[in-house]
Amino acid sequence: MREYRENRENPLGLMLIRADASATLGAGHVMRCLALAQAWRSERGKIAFVSACESAAVREQIVNQGFALHDLSDAQGKENGPAFWWETLGPERPESSIHPWVCLDGYHFDASYQRAFKEKGFRVLVIDDTGHLPCYLADILLNQNLYAETLSYSCGPDTTLLLGPRYALIREDFLRWKDRERPISDEAHNVLVTVGGGDSPEVLAKIVAAIRRIHLSGLDVVVIAGSSAERLEAQVGSGASEKHRFRFLTSTKTMPQLMAWADVAISAGGSTCWELAYMGLPSLVGVLAENQLGIAQALGERGMALNLGWFHEVDEREIGSALVELLSDVGKRKEMSFKGREAIDGLGAKRVCDEIAAKAGNGE
Repeated sequence: MREYRENRENPLGLMLIRADASATLGAGHVMRCLALAQAWRSERGKIAFVSACESAAVREQIVNQGFALHDLSDAQGKENGPAFWWETLGPERPESSIHPWVCLDGYHFDASYQRAFKEKGFRVLVIDDTGHLPCYLADILLNQNLYAETLSYSCGPDTTLLLGPRYALIREDFLRWKDRERPISDEAHNVLVTVGGGDSPEVLAKIVAAIRRIHLSGLDVVVIAGSSAERLEAQVGSGASEKHRFRFLTSTKTMPQLMAWADVAISAGGSTCWELAYMGLPSLVGVLAENQLGIAQALGERGMALNLGWFHEVDEREIGSALVELLSDVGKRKEMSFKGREAIDGLGAKRVCDEIAAKAGNGE
């Protein structure tokens, strides 16, 4: 208790966020940690990101938010947990009398990695979607997914479990839309396609081909396409007569605005799903990786989205048919929108910070 009170001017102290982004991993780990960082700062805490981040756009978002970023991309294999980048913090290194927090978000941060930070005096927050490790040494373990309470985590009795969408991490640029009413029109034309920060050209090409072949006309389609944007634009431009309007973006700084504009989204089953739910946007959700399977299944079972299953197993005709079904069914779209906004209230990151403050205040 004494330590927490002495640090009253900066009650949450320093949190180091260790998460990576790449074409393979996507950007979801870093982006949800950005939501946590924003909430932590609003409670007068200090943040530093430590990341092997291949995406210039993601790095730019972190820095433009005013957060320190220690890039491990050029570490050339020397990064070995706290011993390496504790030295890189320099003046941001906390006083030895104050226990800093580290947030570890990535499947490669195993028990030995967690232990290394605890031995350095860190309190450890682990964000984990799968329960895949035989042992967790976290002070707090967070899983924001619908199915989280069905998993069995092997951890100590002092570990605080924060499980379920009550703790979904939503960024500030989405929270600004909290009081906006979403109109669900009888006729739906605007489609947003986003399959995450990873590069998935085959999946995007399949989705675009599926939309081009459906019988509805006059669709306005925005595709967040990454490095595939130019190639897809050329592919569509080669069509003899296009029933729909396509726009291909390499990236976007206006995702909340695009979600507000869209009538329907086609998305991968990552963290973007909780942003879609918060914005009340009806969605088709497909699976790119094993860790997305539970999310897509749970969303489908709860009527919050249509589950397409694995993208590599579903064909163009099936994607197109599912999209036509959702665009044509105003009742289904209203139901999805309501259930999404009911499940995700935008307070998840603040709740996580409150739990951290309570743990620090109790001297744990």
